Amino acid sequence: AIRLAEEGFAVDEHYVAATRVALSRYEEYPALRASCPYVWQVHLNGGKLRRPGDLLRQPALAKLLRTLAKDGPDAFYRGPVAEAIEAEMKRGGGLIGKADLAAYRPVYREPVSGTYRGYTIVSMPPPSSGGVCLIEALNILETQDMPALWASDEGVAVHYMIEAMKHAFADRARWMADADFVPVPVDLLTSKTYAQQLARGLDPNTTSPSDMYGALQIPPDAGTSHFCIVDEAGNCVVSTETINTVFGSLAAVSDWGLILNNEMDDFTAVTGRANQFGLIQSDRNAPSAGKRPLSSMSPTIVLRGEQPVLLVGASGGPRIISSVLDVICDVLDRGQPIGEAMTALRVHHQWQPDKVVFDRDPPEELAAALRAKGHRIAQKDETGAVQAIYRTKEGLVGVCELGKGGKPAGY
Repeated sequence: AIRLAEEGFAVDEHYVAATRVALSRYEEYPALRASCPYVWQVHLNGGKLRRPGDLLRQPALAKLLRTLAKDGPDAFYRGPVAEAIEAEMKRGGGLIGKADLAAYRPVYREPVSGTYRGYTIVSMPPPSSGGVCLIEALNILETQDMPALWASDEGVAVHYMIEAMKHAFADRARWMADADFVPVPVDLLTSKTYAQQLARGLDPNTTSPSDMYGALQIPPDAGTSHFCIVDEAGNCVVSTETINTVFGSLAAVSDWGLILNNEMDDFTAVTGRANQFGLIQSDRNAPSAGKRPLSSMSPTIVLRGEQPVLLVGASGGPRIISSVLDVICDVLDRGQPIGEAMTALRVHHQWQPDKVVFDRDPPEELAAALRAKGHRIAQKDETGAVQAIYRTKEGLVGVCELGKGGKPAGY
């Protein structure tokens, strides 16, 4: 990483596409050139976009990586990098200081888990909503004979997938936040009993009004990268990390080549107003000192007994949850090989806005069947970018979305 930052690397078409997105923001808001100069000068090349194959050098980032390799985390949280972050925050009117960085500690949490048709599902807990939403949706789908529906009536199968997503995202909006600050009813939302109650409202012929999804009351007792790794001993890692949007907040600590993230957008900044990804979230997710924002990260391990059989995760904001759900159901319910599951039609619904999104134009017969049930199909086509490893009798198969720029690798 140090060598690539110092000596440079040839950019590819995915990097160029990302810089075009960032450039559009600078064109829309010209003041960003002065307030966020590092991304403008280094990554956007002063407005002259690089072409695939052009060399990108980042000497400031190389200095940061060398310092971290030599001096460890203290250089970042208490040393010269912390001082530079505080100075940049003061310059830009930010609130984070050296004391905040020194006081930061990672929090270790137990993953959420559930079962689906004999498999164990292990995924990410709050403050990510991914694991809870995924298990809630799978619990709802488990009440139906989905394998038979996929074989006999794809329209009803996709309709039930959408309905399960809408319930999960409605509960995400109302109840999910950092469990260190507000009570989050994880046990209820991931319970089979709760899913059975929601499933009673499933109608194969129609969808429901938006306010009918999720739990309206809870009883008193109750820009992202992902990778999957399996080593030679069978140990597994699924990890999702993010700066939320392309080039984060566009702000950077220029002396160290450190681009600052845009995670504040994952908080509820204004009640009732949608965030970057169109999500409406409750005041339970309002920003507060030391609070971690709600996310959609869904790094997931599917086990048969004690044996991991599928590692899966994605990037793409709220589309992470639905994309992971799509792939799991394609493999477990439809019996598709992982390669087919990765290229199968994907569907996304996040409750609000009340529109169904596919990753490409659905077959007209399917679209007509969904419209007849009351679904509104969006014109845009966009879902998450999935990375996965699947265990077969012949060995491990790694797959990824080529559009994200990664590729499977092994030895």
